[in-house]
Amino acid sequence: MKHIKIWSLLAMAVVAMTSCGGGSDDNDTPNPPAGGGVTVEKLAGEWHLTLFDSNKQGGDVYISFAADGTFELYQLAYNAGYDRYTGRFSLENGSVLTGVYSDNTPWATSYACSIDAAGTTLILTGQNSDGIISYYTKSAIPDDVKNSIITKAAATDQTRWL
Repeated sequence: MKHIKIWSLLAMAVVAMTSCGGGSDDNDTPNPPAGGGVTVEKLAGEWHLTLFDSNKQGGDVYISFAADGTFELYQLAYNAGYDRYTGRFSLENGSVLTGVYSDNTPWATSYACSIDAAGTTLILTGQNSDGIISYYTKSAIPDDVKNSIITKAAATDQTRWL
């Protein structure tokens, strides 16, 4: 009788686990959380690009947002080393992120901005016609990235990440 109870409990556990799964998306791209609720304090920190437009190659990108409204962007996309850009950003209504580079060039688009409940994943959705979604993980910018800078300022004709 004891074995029957154990098997019954195991069967119920298996049924519970299989019926609680999420939808059956054909990809592993996480869904962005609902917008809003992002503050500069939550955004402040260093972020590393981990997923770009459902696994398309996007280069290696790090972004640092400071509480004073400034940012540093490190991108490895077109050169043998990282390009470094600086500028200012603003966060509107806790959900729309915009910015301008230090040479007064605005970002290519504004971004719907959300951060997961744990504060470790930043999701930026381009507000232009492409609507590309980029996922960033909170991560310190490595010294080897900071030390391999090719471009020291935003005065370049290279395509900028944001």
